[in-house]
This record gives sequence, structure tokens and C-alpha cells, in this order.
Amino acid sequence: MVRRFIVAVTSATALLLMASSANAAGWGIGGFGGVSIPIAQDDASNGMVFGGQLRLSLGGMLGIEPNVTYFKNGDWELDELPGQTFEGSKITAIGVNLILGGSGAPTGLRFFPFAGVKYYNEKND
Repeated sequence: MVRRFIVAVTSATALLLMASSANAAGWGIGGFGGVSIPIAQDDASNGMVFGGQLRLSLGGMLGIEPNVTYFKNGDWELDELPGQTFEGSKITAIGVNLILGGSGAPTGLRFFPFAGVKYYNEKND
């Protein structure tokens, strides 16, 4: 199922890239990363998060953003079992957003209404 979803998102992105370049509508790419610091769950250590996205302007006011995110929770330890640590879970998310107002100059602060879908896969040992 994951493989089908990845193939579908990749195919849709390729088609939209071709349509985008044919219409000279524009595109952009971005990435992010950081440290996740658990506040509510004080028995876990820090983890990491990173990902990227591609923005394709389809002309006019419509844009699309395929994206991928990877998140790893830090190791955790229960108060009831001192000295015993457990590996944190790993989450991979793949999705696509449809944006209204996705065209124009990428300067300044702007807000966009959007809708999207995302597939999450969690590995928890």
C-alpha cells in the first residue's frame, strides 16, 4: 500500500511538473529540520524531525505541494523500570496539499487556504 501511494504521488508530481513548465507557472523547493523536545512526555529524550516539500504553481490561484516528513522520537525510560531504556518510535509521512493562492512572488508574509492528504507510517519497537 505504501509503495502504491509513493508511486501515485511521484506520478502526479511528474505530471504536474510537466504541466507547470509548459505553462511557465513556476515552482519552488524547500526543506526543514530540527530537534523535537518532549514537554508533556517527560520520560522521553529529545528526538529529531526533518523533511522537504515541492511547490508547483498550476497557474492562476492554484498550487500543489507534495511533501515528505521524517520524525524520530528520542529514547524513553519508565519510572517503574529505572535503568531500562526503550527505543523511540520512527514516523514517516508522505502527503500532498492543494493550495489556493499559491502563485505570485514568494516575498512577505502571506496566508493560504489549503486542503491535503497525508499517509503516516509508524515503526514502534
